[in-house]
Amino acid sequence: MAPERLNIPHTAFHTAKLKALHNNITPSPKSFASELLGLLTRKTKLERKYHSKKIKDSYSQALPNHVHAALKKWALVTQETMASPLDFNPSYSHYWGADSRDALFGAHFNSFSSQFTGFSVCHLIYNEQTMNLSLRHAIYSAILSTEATATSMFLPSWNGSMITNPYSSLLTAFPHLCHKLGTIPANEIAYASPQSWINQETPLPQASWCLHIIAVWNTAARLYLDKHNPTWLQNLACDIPEANWQLNNIASHPVSNARHAETALGLKKFEKLHRQNANYQVLPQTCFG
Repeated sequence: MAPERLNIPHTAFHTAKLKALHNNITPSPKSFASELLGLLTRKTKLERKYHSKKIKDSYSQALPNHVHAALKKWALVTQETMASPLDFNPSYSHYWGADSRDALFGAHFNSFSSQFTGFSVCHLIYNEQTMNLSLRHAIYSAILSTEATATSMFLPSWNGSMITNPYSSLLTAFPHLCHKLGTIPANEIAYASPQSWINQETPLPQASWCLHIIAVWNTAARLYLDKHNPTWLQNLACDIPEANWQLNNIASHPVSNARHAETALGLKKFEKLHRQNANYQVLPQTCFG
């Protein structure tokens, strides 16, 4: 693990212990070192489940710090819905991990066990089923939430066109809840350096895909952001200059002037969405970064 990173899980481990978060974990933790080894072992096992190199690599492809800083400052993000004690961003108030023992490092367990609420960022492993399930969860969370709820999702596009992506049908079905804010081209993607590795550090390959920035939000979140800072998106674009932003299109996004239409349409489509989710077995949250 990178020396500068090691202090973050170490601090999180001891902070969680002081908050008595270790008390209900079985078996009881022996030491920070043993639990850190357990984290690395679990990550390796998860990577080995997949044959696709894109999926394996995505376990180590975390968003860079300046993206998190910009989201926190301008999009009011306070939590990571899918992360790992190995690479979560410590500037956020909350994060959700993939394993129940992640609670030893202050993580909540399993993002899918409850609605997304508030302002979150979601950058998950590049597995099609996981991306679909996560986007679905963000959509019905935005529909059902009685408070401002917005999830900033970073989703890869293998062939450039949104139409060819496995999650495109959901974006098309819920345009009043999903808005593409911008796209980071393949040649501009620069993930954070890997924070952990086994034996020796292996540099990440340059991305051959672009990365879409999708806002999944309800009207309350959109109105809250605009009221808090009318130029929040322009400021976000300035602080993440590698992305191509759609600043001119956001004013016409349906949620601006169709609050009641959004609710009615969203709830009607949610009935179908909910049935589809009911057919899914909730997977272990194998999502990092």
